[in-house]
Amino acid sequence: MSKKLEKYLLELCEEKDKELLKKVPPENIKGAPPGMEEFKKYPHLFVLGAIMDTNIKASQAWEIPYKIASCLGGKDFSLFAEKDLEYYHGIFEKGPEGKSLHRYKKRNAKYFYKGIQDIKNKYGGNASNIWNDNPHSCVLIRRFQEFEGVGQKISTMAVNILRRDYKIPISDLSSIDISADVHLKRIFKRMGFIKNENKESAIIQARKMNPEFPGIFDYVIWNHGVEVCKKNNPLCRECRFDSICLKNL
Repeated sequence: MSKKLEKYLLELCEEKDKELLKKVPPENIKGAPPGMEEFKKYPHLFVLGAIMDTNIKASQAWEIPYKIASCLGGKDFSLFAEKDLEYYHGIFEKGPEGKSLHRYKKRNAKYFYKGIQDIKNKYGGNASNIWNDNPHSCVLIRRFQEFEGVGQKISTMAVNILRRDYKIPISDLSSIDISADVHLKRIFKRMGFIKNENKESAIIQARKMNPEFPGIFDYVIWNHGVEVCKKNNPLCRECRFDSICLKNL
């Protein structure tokens, strides 16, 4: 493993993190998490969108609460809460455009409905109560993982977005791991940080590289994987790491 590459990557991620913390997420971007104003008014849209982010593109997952809101006639949580599981099975089977809302429609209809019930019963119908008490990162991650269907990847992604995009105060960042998706595992292997594209190995390596905040690598690595270090035909000549990357393809 190249210490020079590790140092350069961490510096790059820290620089990008500072830059992103100064920005406010824009409003009304299709296929993205809610903008700041909408997040403040309808925090459940963020939580429900995050719960849906399994086995489909993230852009599709973020759209699901909005598509359902269009069927309900509004975005207020009370409109979501008054519907039963049978309703959500029906809406996931055939959404407002006549197409199923998710690849695993029956399973995710249940996740969506149970997410609404948890927000209603555990957090008084206000999803912002999940994070508004300045929690330790491990507490906040556990709260997300209590939603059915949410595991390590979604919970750390959600907490990272809360901190980075919505400026939610979190008392400690050491429990925010990387969301070890296909891009991160692939790039960590190519850079020589891990031997195989293994989730646990990637998480442990990120903890070693930056124990104070392992999740700092998420944003830069994910974008790099989408735009440059692709699964097939990576654009090595356009890569900022080209001269120091081990290129374990």
